[in-house]
Amino acid sequence: MADESLNLPGGHRASVWTVGHSTRSFDEFLSILEENRIQLLADVRHFPSSRRVPWATKASLGAALGERGIGYEHFEALGGFRKAAPDSMNTGWRSAGFRGYADYMAT
Repeated sequence: MADESLNLPGGHRASVWTVGHSTRSFDEFLSILEENRIQLLADVRHFPSSRRVPWATKASLGAALGERGIGYEHFEALGGFRKAAPDSMNTGWRSAGFRGYADYMAT
């Protein structure tokens, strides 16, 4: 997990962490969240599902985290699967998906 602190209005601070499910079991994933006192998981996958990790679907993950007092929200608009621009300057990427995301991040 990686931590990034944010300054919020009123002098408040919040931490934003990043984590991926990889091939972890749900219990391993949950342990990571609990060890870091995560209160809300913001899912930024465009398609919140996984063929290899059945517990990582939007419905399963949201319900399981809710049972353990951790919030879950899906932010589809932040997800990947972006198309490369016709005039993309990111031609170093062989993968069209990576090139599309690089183009998106440059906007």
